[in-house]
Amino acid sequence: MKLNIKTSVITLIFLSHSLAINAETIDFEGTTISQDTYQVEITEGTPMVTPYGDFNFSTWAATYLPNNFILSPLSTTQIDYLPADNKVFFHPSNGTASVVTQRFIVVKNDNTQFTLSSIDIAEKVENINVGQVSIKGFTDADNYIEQTFDVDMVKGFETVSFDSAWSNLVKIDVSVEGSNHMHFDNIVVY
Repeated sequence: MKLNIKTSVITLIFLSHSLAINAETIDFEGTTISQDTYQVEITEGTPMVTPYGDFNFSTWAATYLPNNFILSPLSTTQIDYLPADNKVFFHPSNGTASVVTQRFIVVKNDNTQFTLSSIDIAEKVENINVGQVSIKGFTDADNYIEQTFDVDMVKGFETVSFDSAWSNLVKIDVSVEGSNHMHFDNIVVY
């Protein structure tokens, strides 16, 4: 009996290690033309699909920011304004490229199942509550699990991790409440 338990534990450790090795991170590196520019993509109807390894990232409107994007204080096209008091807020950086969007979908290129492990999320504007983020994980066309939460309103990215219930997915659909946008990065899937 003990031998079977040890074998099961070794098998479980091996499987966990194999999944970690096969994990892919959608990190948006190489999406922008240069370190000094950002890229905006907008479409109506059918979303834009960008492949990242074995996964497709689809969105209808996105701004891709390069690594450690530094904004010029005089560049009004790269700054978010709050009209009520004309305060200027800058996009957060986690040291890598990121995307600012209101909604996106991730599926595997070959339409097989996958697991969602984690996503990095940041508010677009520091200390402003832009609403809730809803993440749906579909196991087929009609059935899904959902997690809805508020971000922490602290400057910078926070990592949202998912448990084993987020396995055997065919699609994840992430949206921000209303017409608000947030930063997303490092979507870890396997």
